[in-house]
Amino acid sequence: PLFRSRTLDFYLLKPGDLLEYKDKLRPLKVRLMDETLKTFRVDDSHSVDQLVKTVCDRIGITNCEEFSLVCEDEELTPKKAAPPQVRDQKKMEALKKKLHTEDDGKYILINR
Repeated sequence: PLFRSRTLDFYLLKPGDLLEYKDKLRPLKVRLMDETLKTFRVDDSHSVDQLVKTVCDRIGITNCEEFSLVCEDEELTPKKAAPPQVRDQKKMEALKKKLHTEDDGKYILINR
């Protein structure tokens, strides 16, 4: 927020700069694992970690530490890293099934 007691210089603004006011709450569309799409109003100033907790609380999930958000929009996701080293494919498939992982998911890191 801007405070009346501060000058524009304090906020690194100068006359003629464009200042946009945005709503603090915004809609966040979340696709769940069962492919349903839910929309939540979330605080735009919160970190991803706090957003995950908010979404989990509203859905009724108690162990939110085991969940993260995945970005589906190609423009917003970082480029993929170099392909991993050649590994035993059968062993990797068995591990994927056992651990329920998805290699091609685009995950947002929470603790950064």
